[in-house]
Amino acid sequence: YYNGTVRDFNVMVQSFPSNLIANMMKYQSRKFFELEYVTERKTPDVDFR
Repeated sequence: YYNGTVRDFNVMVQSFPSNLIANMMKYQSRKFFELEYVTERKTPDVDFR
């Protein structure tokens, strides 16, 4: 969800005519969320005994 919202925002900031307003308001493109390590993506093991 977050990366999709960032993508939409970045397109708005870079597209005419909304980029004119974005520049006046000093909006800048945002970075996408990325994991540094592949191990952070692993889901935790859960035991419901």
